[in-house]
Amino acid sequence: MLWITHHSQLIVLLGWLLLFVIRRLSFSPRRHFEHPQSKFEEMGHWIRWSKRNLGR
Repeated sequence: MLWITHHSQLIVLLGWLLLFVIRRLSFSPRRHFEHPQSKFEEMGHWIRWSKRNLGR
């Protein structure tokens, strides 16, 4: 049972990383340099979201 829970968390983490990479690639370089903190704010948002969902 513990292994199944750990396995599902790993799948969620891989999905989160894939989504983050896709979102990063979709950003235009100009927008990235205009708002360098937006990437960290979005990363913090996804970390909070994943912690909330994985904490169940």
